[in-house]
Amino acid sequence: MVNKVLVLVLGAVVIASLVVGGLLGMQFGGSVGETTPAVTATPAGQSAPASTTPATSAPTTTTAVTADPTTASSTPDPTATPEPTPTFSASSVNTTAVEGHLRVAIDEEVRSGLGSLADEATLGKMAQSHSDAMADQGYPAHAANGLSTRARYEKFDRYNHCRVPNDDNRGIRDGEELEVITRITLETGDDPNERVIADQLLAEWTADETATEKLSLQNAKKAGVGVTVTDDGYVYATVDLC
Repeated sequence: MVNKVLVLVLGAVVIASLVVGGLLGMQFGGSVGETTPAVTATPAGQSAPASTTPATSAPTTTTAVTADPTTASSTPDPTATPEPTPTFSASSVNTTAVEGHLRVAIDEEVRSGLGSLADEATLGKMAQSHSDAMADQGYPAHAANGLSTRARYEKFDRYNHCRVPNDDNRGIRDGEELEVITRITLETGDDPNERVIADQLLAEWTADETATEKLSLQNAKKAGVGVTVTDDGYVYATVDLC
């Protein structure tokens, strides 16, 4: 009986010792899982190594600066108003007067001593229709509006009537061989002068040997003249001989 009591007392003492020892170990040894860093002695004459633990910098406070609305935005320069592009009015040119001056100039400067070219209404309509067609297509050419020169003579019933012998009477001219055409450009800033326009048209033809030869055919007796002016300052001219 006494032995059992002693055993119980000793067991209680052992358990109490274990509990007390565990509490003391927790107090002095730190929390479970923590590792105490080892201290490395630095040899004499050497500097202690710098700590590798990154320093925590203090947070930087950014202050937003609000721009003065008066000085932040610049006042845009006023936009210059573009000057209107001068336009040319085709109606400012009297095309009938240009045609009249052109006839006189041809007779006096090209056909001097050969006889004047008589005006024929049908040839005039044919020449005018071709000048209009060239203006519509935007460039001078014997073919316009789907018609060649010969086709126009035929359309106006002038082909069989207007077959002109060469000056040596050894051949016959027809179609394009009886037609001269040209185009000039007017200056938009000047008042058009019909006589000056006619002189400019004739200068184009007298500078062309083939055109001059056609206008000076001895056996050509009649002619139709047509002039068309466009709003972009172009003058188209046609002369059809017979």
